[in-house]
Amino acid sequence: MKTFLKWTAKGAVFIGIILLVLYFIGEVKTGLPGTLLILVIGSVLLGALFSFAELILIPYRRKRLLQKIVRLFKAKPLTDSLAKWEFGRYEIYIDISFDLKITEQAGNVELISFYIPAHQLRAYQLAMPLSQKEAEFRGMKTYRIYQTNGMGLKLAKGRISKQLI
Repeated sequence: MKTFLKWTAKGAVFIGIILLVLYFIGEVKTGLPGTLLILVIGSVLLGALFSFAELILIPYRRKRLLQKIVRLFKAKPLTDSLAKWEFGRYEIYIDISFDLKITEQAGNVELISFYIPAHQLRAYQLAMPLSQKEAEFRGMKTYRIYQTNGMGLKLAKGRISKQLI
């Protein structure tokens, strides 16, 4: 219920801003009761949609992605969104994260990041498409070497394997 109310409030703000812009440019053709009805129904529908996505779809997708990572990389699952892949002398942590937003510029909802502890990759410079961005991951200094979504996991494995041999 808390998730539904949170997303309903965010939906109300989103639709309210749209209605204000339409009101100021003179494109709102309904009266006050119609506008309030649009605001209430729209925010409840957005709240229901996003709370369904957060409570049911995202955990299901996270579970499926973790299974795919374990199968493809032969990684060990550490939590429901974290796996550890041992490739040669490297320990690569694979993190699955989701970012659900009501915006036009939301981008990717799912993001899979690959991290190597900093002590394993000291002066070694990675060539493109891998990066060597410093990051703090679960309390340890790491380098984020690659990011992708669920569709690019095979490509990620090939690129990482090719670079770190």
